[in-house]
Amino acid sequence: MIAHARYRLAVIVSLFMILMLTQTTMAENEIVLEYYYSASCGSCKAKTVIIDEIEQNYTGEITVIKKDVAGPENSANHKEWEDYGFKQYPSVVINGEEKIPKTNITKENLENIINDYNAELGTNDNPIAISEELLTIILLLATVLMIGILAVVAWKKDKEK
Repeated sequence: MIAHARYRLAVIVSLFMILMLTQTTMAENEIVLEYYYSASCGSCKAKTVIIDEIEQNYTGEITVIKKDVAGPENSANHKEWEDYGFKQYPSVVINGEEKIPKTNITKENLENIINDYNAELGTNDNPIAISEELLTIILLLATVLMIGILAVVAWKKDKEK
């Protein structure tokens, strides 16, 4: 009985470690575009069209997070926006480091910056590039294999009794 608990614990810990490693690896390869705007801002509406187009053109490559900075219900977003040092909205921050003020939010500029990030991510020192789908399949197969091993071990232990 104790042996069964040890095997189960080992499997759970192993799966947890694999999951954490996978999430960390995937997060490192993700481009996040934070868009700070106000719903009542005229120039924000025009720039939102650009952000929507970028989001559509780079589906699967970037995550766009739209953050309204107006009104008391959005005070956390407003504080983030101020902490980045912006004075006007709309504004964009990519991966928490690339700050793009209102005047530089153009489709061409955003595409160039995103393409530069993609080029950096594509030329990292990782010799094995694994897609998210392939990684999911590998994890699923590893989980099934571990469950199968546990079943065989439990069956053998029960047979020995």
